[in-house]
Parts: sequence; structure tokens; C-alpha cells
Amino acid sequence: APAPAAGPVSDDAGDETGARAARGPEASREGEFYTEFLAAAAERPRELAAEAEGILLGPGPDPRKVALLRVAHDRRLKNSADLWLLALRELPDVSDPRGESVPSTALLLLDRSARLDPRSREVLRRAAFEPPLPAPDLRARAGASFFRYAGADELLAVRDLLDRERDPRFLESALQALSHNSARKVADGLLAAHGLPPPAERDPPASSPRDRGTPR
Repeated sequence: APAPAAGPVSDDAGDETGARAARGPEASREGEFYTEFLAAAAERPRELAAEAEGILLGPGPDPRKVALLRVAHDRRLKNSADLWLLALRELPDVSDPRGESVPSTALLLLDRSARLDPRSREVLRRAAFEPPLPAPDLRARAGASFFRYAGADELLAVRDLLDRERDPRFLESALQALSHNSARKVADGLLAAHGLPPPAERDPPASSPRDRGTPR
């Protein structure tokens, strides 16, 4: 049976369908694995948390690993953030006709949840700035998602790190994302510090601060 709704970030069926399509035909199996891990999280959360790293790094199918990440987040396993970071840092970012890689899918899910979910933004911040860093492309994507959706206080906390950034691809992605950030005053200040004007238009602010789960 398909997995129950897990608080997807996408607010309409079209976004959710697009997310599944990007993850390829094997995404249909993810619901079965999600149900499996959901039951384990309810019945034996400590054991699942202890087993999770081995599952992620083991030989199992990618949809099972993605389902584990979603359950870890949605059921707040104690090592949830570390598991998402492990996927971004350690798993190969190699996509194939069956779908996107686990790290790429993880970033897609985090991006879709980051606007309303501070826990997703924290994972993105750590992926962008805390060693060991993911591969450069994954790091740039994580940084872009963080800088697009971070609140004013979150942006101020990484201002010095952004000023010291030396990876041109990361910096370009971050500054482009800032032009869409709704924390206008702080975002414009960061753009100005890098010689860029404020944008003419911006995304609307989040309508609700409520914590949301990962998208399906």
C-alpha cells in the first residue's frame, strides 16, 4: 500500500507528481519501504536509529534509503540530521534511468521542505558549511536552497562564512538564491556586500512557520 502523507512541502498535487517523476520509476517502491520503516519507528525507534547508518551505506535499493531518510525526519529519530548529512556526504551521486541518486533526491526533498521547515534548513546549512563537505555540486545545491529560504537570523549567522567563501560556483549559487529570499533587509545587505543590487521582485514570505515533514 502507498505510504501515508508525510507532510509534503509541495502544496499541490502537481508539485508532488513532479517530484516523484524526477525520482524515476522506482519511486513507486518507496511507499512500501516508507510503510515498513514507519512501523519500525513506532515499535522500536532506538533500534531503527542504531541500524539506520548501516542501511544507508549498505547495498540496498535507493528507494529504501530515501524512505528511511523520510521516516527519520518525519518521526524525529534522534540521529535524523546526521543521517541526511551522511547521505549527502558519503553516498555516490550517480543517477541512472531508474531515477535520481540518493544524494540528489535528498536535496530535492530538503529544498521542497526548507521554506517552512527549520530542521531542513539546518541540514542544508550544515551540508553547505560544516566539514566534511559534500561534492562541490551537491554543496552548491545545498547552499542555494539554504540561502533561498533562510530567515534573517539564519542568514546573519553565516554572513562571515559567505564573505570568506572561495568556491565561485558555490558563491554564485548562493547569491542568486539570496535574490529570492523574503528576508529582504538582511538578504539585500548580503548582496550589497558582494557588489550586487537588490532584486526588483522576491518570493512571498512563508505563510506559516509550522514544521512540515519531508515531501513524498
